[in-house]
Amino acid sequence: MLDAFGEMIPLAVASGLAVGPMIAIIALLGSKGGGAKGVAIWLGWFVTQTGLVLAAVAVGSGRDFSENSDPSRVVGIILLVLGAGILWLGTQQWRSRPKGDAEPEDPAWLRGLDAFSLRKTFLTGLVLSVANSKNLPMAVGAGTIIARADLGMGSALLVALGFAILSSVLLAVPIVIYFALGDRAQPMLDAMRLWLRHNGNIVMTVVLVIIGALLVGEGLKAF
Repeated sequence: MLDAFGEMIPLAVASGLAVGPMIAIIALLGSKGGGAKGVAIWLGWFVTQTGLVLAAVAVGSGRDFSENSDPSRVVGIILLVLGAGILWLGTQQWRSRPKGDAEPEDPAWLRGLDAFSLRKTFLTGLVLSVANSKNLPMAVGAGTIIARADLGMGSALLVALGFAILSSVLLAVPIVIYFALGDRAQPMLDAMRLWLRHNGNIVMTVVLVIIGALLVGEGLKAF
């Protein structure tokens, strides 16, 4: 179980590096009822992350992933495809980075988010997790790792929950700052939001390239 958990940590961390959702949480924290709304959108993200990796585990459960089996080649192909896809996402992040002195803008969907009810904010968290282009390949990769480890149902569930927690913990940082510092949190949150707008794409590029290369390497081991 610990081996499987260790293998999927990089995927969980990469999945949790989500610039748009983090900017959305920071923006909500500065609005009326921001604390509750920030928690609601985070919960939506967490629930979806849990569901994605559990679905991937369910698909892979019961399959033969032994070293000499044909399915192990299938797993290798899956990891190669996922790795190549994540590398492609890294190039897209690099191309969409702010150019020169251009002032980056918040995503268009962020407008009006502060007027949402708690229910709509929670649903937004669900949608943001599903719509994030890197989350599905990361969840499939983690699910493949867990299924290949041939764990019991309880252990597989624990590792899957571990993935969901790790992939959500970074988004919880602004919320923790908000509740810990109270009125003093806003300048720090504003600075964090500005930094993410200017540097988020570059950070994501580096992370996705590293994760993509790791998955390609793991996939090649099956051949």
